[in-house]
Amino acid sequence: MVRTLSAAFVALGLLSLAVLAADKEQAAKPAAATTTSAPAREWQLVWSDEFDYKGLPDPNKWDYEEGFVRNNEPQYYTRARLENAHVENGVLTIEARKEKFKNAKFNPAGKERSGQEFADYTSASLITQGKASWAYGRMELRAKMPMGLGTWPAFWTLGDSHGKTHWPACGEIDIMEFWARDPNTMTSCVHYQKDGGHKSDFGKIKARELAEFHVYALEWTPERMDFFCDGQMYHTVPLSKLDNKDDNAFRKPHYILLNLALEGRGKKIDDSALPQKFVIDYVRVYKQK
Repeated sequence: MVRTLSAAFVALGLLSLAVLAADKEQAAKPAAATTTSAPAREWQLVWSDEFDYKGLPDPNKWDYEEGFVRNNEPQYYTRARLENAHVENGVLTIEARKEKFKNAKFNPAGKERSGQEFADYTSASLITQGKASWAYGRMELRAKMPMGLGTWPAFWTLGDSHGKTHWPACGEIDIMEFWARDPNTMTSCVHYQKDGGHKSDFGKIKARELAEFHVYALEWTPERMDFFCDGQMYHTVPLSKLDNKDDNAFRKPHYILLNLALEGRGKKIDDSALPQKFVIDYVRVYKQK
């Protein structure tokens, strides 16, 4: 009897290991269309890129930021360069690379990075600006994070008024922001202007195996913004909190940005870990039914 039970426990243990291995293998694969956590009864898909093609990102959906853009970050964002952004095997890969690259906007008298003739790093920042923007809805990403120290991928939005009004008056929603120096933490943040100054509302969640695929989402209604990781809501911001006198940048359309930055301002970058890849299975936008 003891021998029979032992054999049964061994068999059960082997079966459990097989199931765990299968689950892990499945988690590493790009998602099928049924993996979305957006309830069909509440949300209707209105825009997406499933990356079911090959080559550069779809120019009908994506434009690029180019050059040294913000925060004195060391990476140079390139335009339509396969080495930094390409689609293949059902995923978009944004790649940060350690390489010398000519600064097309070099100005010897320029401030910060504009006065740097060559970049030491390249990457890509994809944007829907001028092509698509939304006020309210569910914005969803399925992706896996780079893990090299100094990498800083993000899925976020800026108000359509960006470039016409100064930041943060245009509004910024960081749906998913990840610093590899804290490899078990995913963050979100809303940046806004209040009484003439910059304010922010920050959230974070502890998560495991961020180098594997996870789903990150924002559900944005006229009442509030809710932030999710794999269906778990971990951060809520009431829209009334973001009122700025008679204005609210979060009651107006925003466009999406999808980028892989490198940390500047004295933060350490592990050059030996480069290149690093931010791998995206899909980007989807839903409107409430």
